[in-house]
Amino acid sequence: MGKWMTCSILNDLPSIIAMFSSKTLVLAITAPLVFFLHALARGAGTELEHFVDELRAGELWAIFVLCAFAEIVWWYGKTLWEFRGKR
Repeated sequence: MGKWMTCSILNDLPSIIAMFSSKTLVLAITAPLVFFLHALARGAGTELEHFVDELRAGELWAIFVLCAFAEIVWWYGKTLWEFRGKR
């Protein structure tokens, strides 16, 4: 059964990569927008201080922005790594 599951995953790999590409595109648009809109609502301090304070408080928007930025960095890092390997 493991052999067939592996074959199925490898067969669907292009569609999985396309799904991650689409997700990265959506996150690359929404995450900075959410960050910017919530940074406008901050009181005193910098945007980064406000973001860290909200992240420590467990605010959903801050967790979303952190995960989105991590996924975007991972995607571009993976893409650059693959591009470097082809040269």
